Amino acid sequence: MTHQLVCFSRNAVPGSDRAMLTTMRKILSASQRNVSRDGITGFLVVDTTWFVQILEGERARVTESRRDHGQGGARCGARAQAAREGRDVGAPG
Repeated sequence: MTHQLVCFSRNAVPGSDRAMLTTMRKILSASQRNVSRDGITGFLVVDTTWFVQILEGERARVTESRRDHGQGGARCGARAQAAREGRDVGAPG
């Protein structure tokens, strides 16, 4: 079963558009390294108001990854997705 954790928080990155873009690139780079190292998948959505991060994988790995890296003031909710024919429910394709 795939465990999915969805976290969201307000974007409080200060500065100009260029400064925000630089900060977002740093956050994305760190996120890519972390999910690769932790053996999970991740999806990050950012705009001028919100950060949304979705982590998926084995429950223990997702939980440990979040604990190791923290989420600041992010609010998170988790759910397990039932497997169907070797694919997770809601998976594309």
